[in-house]
Amino acid sequence: MKKGISSLEEIKEELNRPPNLLDYILIEKYGENIPIDKDEYHDLISSSKRAGEYINAITNIDNKEAKEVEDLLIQDNVLYSVENSDPYLAKYKKELRISDSDKLAKWIKENINTSEDLEYLPTLTNDDIRKEELYPYGWWIPKKRPAKIFQSGGSTGKPTYIPYSSTDYETACLVVSEALKNYMNVKEGDKQLLLTPPDPHCYGPTYSDSLKKIGGIPIWKHFRNISTEQILTQIREVNPDALVAAPHGPKGAAGALDVLLKTDQEKGTEILPTYLENKKIFTGGAPISKGLVEELYEDIGVKEIINGYGMTQTVAYCGKPINKERNDGIEFFSEVEIPPGLWVVTPIEDKDAAPQGWSRYGITALGKEAMPIIKFDPGDYGKVDLKNRKIEDICRKEWFYKEKDGSYKVKIPSQVYTCVSEV
Repeated sequence: MKKGISSLEEIKEELNRPPNLLDYILIEKYGENIPIDKDEYHDLISSSKRAGEYINAITNIDNKEAKEVEDLLIQDNVLYSVENSDPYLAKYKKELRISDSDKLAKWIKENINTSEDLEYLPTLTNDDIRKEELYPYGWWIPKKRPAKIFQSGGSTGKPTYIPYSSTDYETACLVVSEALKNYMNVKEGDKQLLLTPPDPHCYGPTYSDSLKKIGGIPIWKHFRNISTEQILTQIREVNPDALVAAPHGPKGAAGALDVLLKTDQEKGTEILPTYLENKKIFTGGAPISKGLVEELYEDIGVKEIINGYGMTQTVAYCGKPINKERNDGIEFFSEVEIPPGLWVVTPIEDKDAAPQGWSRYGITALGKEAMPIIKFDPGDYGKVDLKNRKIEDICRKEWFYKEKDGSYKVKIPSQVYTCVSEV
């Protein structure tokens, strides 16, 4: 009787799921076999005793190895999608003009061998996911049991419902944990106050579960129906080691950083300077304006602001601390590192709309079992730097406005106007 799987090549056929980063770590780094039993595998990858070991292994993956991991996993992830998902199969047949399933599989084996080869595949968009005949569960893999079902905010249309198997979710949380440990410098027992949406949104649960893996203590409650004054009081009472909040929100958004700061200043309560001085802030959901960054650093004395980025389809990730200095004419910050072995980023040309140096891009979430995500176009523009594995200056493409003189301006919602420089 076979005791386990000893090579990445066997995973798709033996377990009927795509290989992921933890498979690579267990097999290639540790020389361990992958359990065939799903419960045994889950116990192995979710082990609190081994979480630090896995996180250190992720930390030690440099840019060169990250690319090697992507190339090892990419073909089987694409093959898994067309072999198990009728929508992917139909989409690829139509857009690649290959009518036969066997011929499509052969084409993938011949042409999709490295992460760069994803440029030959069509993009997955929210419009695809929201197609009437497929909405809302059509892209889910049949008979794959979700451990989590996240729902997008619906700001760009009908909300999407994205399933995560236990393997999908544990893998993503370990990668996020690694980022929080290294960029947020989380220590055992650190208290973080999360002003984030709860289930079914992915932000709060994923951040909370990832934080717990490295010994942090999440204290979070969705701020809907809670006033800004109540949130400021909560900051005073919790005295957190770090605050997690959106940077800018629409009028009346009680927990956005700009609203908290303005209310604290107007009321003269001095809660933020007292309880956030020399503390860290994790912010995401939208770019953060240069002016707000300067206020938080200079008026509040915040130690570091860390930017986050992601979406329900791919889970969030974070980048390095934001530098308060910026002299290139761009009036906002939004930057993220490409997580090793979790995301593959593919630039997508859009010459007619994107300013020079910017592009659309697709994100492939490696190892997604319950619903594969292959070259998902989130509808953003960014400066993709694959050499250094970064996406810089991320911004929704509909926020770009081209002036008559050829320059571009960006209007970020909530009355925050920023200039993207003339190009």
